[in-house]
Parts: sequence; structure tokens; C-alpha cells
Amino acid sequence: MGCTAAALTACSGGGGGDGAGIIAPAKASTVQQVQIDFYGDSTTKGAQTIGGILGETVDNEPTIVQNMLQMRFGAGVKVNNQGVGGTEAAQLLNGTDGVHPPFSQVMAASPAKIVVFNFALNDSYYAAKPKAGVPSESIDEYWADMSQLCQIARSYGKTCVFQEPNPVNGVQTDPSAPIFGYVYVLRQMSAQINAPLVAQFDAFQGLPNWLSWLSDDLTHPTDAGYAYKAANTEAVLRPIVASLIGTNGP
Repeated sequence: MGCTAAALTACSGGGGGDGAGIIAPAKASTVQQVQIDFYGDSTTKGAQTIGGILGETVDNEPTIVQNMLQMRFGAGVKVNNQGVGGTEAAQLLNGTDGVHPPFSQVMAASPAKIVVFNFALNDSYYAAKPKAGVPSESIDEYWADMSQLCQIARSYGKTCVFQEPNPVNGVQTDPSAPIFGYVYVLRQMSAQINAPLVAQFDAFQGLPNWLSWLSDDLTHPTDAGYAYKAANTEAVLRPIVASLIGTNGP
């Protein structure tokens, strides 16, 4: 499909930036430490279904983003993948995702300078199809939960970045699918609180035969799909990292 983890520098889907093809290696003298924490659902963790088997790819988005940023700024840039499959924003906020304590405690202990949030798929799904024991977030509750996550991160001196979800099978035939409302709210909320937003939802649908960039389950991206998402995310993170380490990069 032309956009693989092995050819990341050809994936310029994020827009902006220098549009360079091959990224020159960063100078070895770059020692500034910048940790970036990624929080989200299974599409952050790197889940995909191949040959009918659900697993996790080593070429997940956070790993690819780390590789791209290290090529620009050096090994001091670390990306920490804290994705938890099947989860919603409310669960991360309240410490009920089965992995993390309440988010205020997570941020108090995290050395990250940038925090990326990727929630919407499960939030919209369980609002439309409630399940016992799983939070059912209305659009208004999603807005409140996501903005609170950002406010908590900021209160600990971290830069908050939001990411739109990738589209899943069905959105191309159902313009009233719940996910559209959550993406709209995410865009409005991020603008209102002046938080950077990685535009993935529409861009992904602009790919040629975009469903083929999803794995067998038509929900989780292929490796090429994750590489495309990573290029978009890196383009947003790049100037933030540059400002933190006081350089524009190579």
C-alpha cells in the first residue's frame, strides 16, 4: 500500500512540517530528555487482526513516532505506550481501566513532558450499545472527561495533545454513526481549550481504498495504517518537542 513502517519518511500524511523525504540523523550531542506518554485504546496499544487472530504489532504508532522523533532530535526523546485495549476516557480518568490508578496519580508520578490522548471509538460504541460494568459516556460526558484529562496533565506542567480516532468500517455508509458526533465534539473541545489536535479521522478516509489500510477486523489499522497515523502524529509533536529542547531539529 506504499506506506509501511520501513518507509516512514515517505509518509507525509500529517501535513505541514518540512516535507522532507529522508530525515537526516540527529546530532549525537542531543541529550535533552523528552518523554511523551500515549494514552488510549487498542489502536494506541497496536492491536490488529491478521489471519483471524487478534494480536499486537511491534510497529504500533507510539513506537513509530519514537523512531521518527529520535531520527530528528536524538535518543533523548522517549515515547511511552500506555494504551489499554477496550477502554474509554472515563476509565483512564477514574482509574478503572484495569491498569492505571486515577489519572491525577498517574500524572503526579509521570516524568512525561507531553501527553497524547486517543479516545473516541469505545466511548461512542458503548454509548450506543451499553454494556453492564462498562461506562456509557454521552457526548457531553466525553467532552467533560477529555477536557479534565487535559487539565490534569497541564496542572502537572505537561503539554496536552489530542488525537482523532481512525475511522472504522461502517462510517462510509452511515453518516449518522455515533462516532461522527464524538469526533465533532473532540474538535470543538480541543479548539476551545487550545490543545493541539492530530487530524486522523478524515485524513485516513482520504487514503486510496482506505478500508485496506485496516486489518482483518476493519477496526484496527494494518502496519501501513499505523505508519500513516504515526506520520500525522509526528508532524504535530515535532514542533512541540523542538520547543522543549530549544532547537528546530536537523
